[in-house]
Amino acid sequence: SRPTPREAVGDTIAALHWAQARAKEDGLPFVTYAQSMGTILLVRALVEEKSALQPKIIVLDSPFLSFQWAGM
Repeated sequence: SRPTPREAVGDTIAALHWAQARAKEDGLPFVTYAQSMGTILLVRALVEEKSALQPKIIVLDSPFLSFQWAGM
């Protein structure tokens, strides 16, 4: 079955926490990049985890307005 938008956001949050920890471990800045529908997931995840996820840079390429706008 296909993941729900909520499940996809949860997976995105988990991946971002991993990436932030890895960047810190490697002494690198935590940067994010999302394209197309991934921009919805990235922005939602960052809003929900705004106190825990602190990227240095956020890059959004060709963002969608919402899942509904994209026909999902």
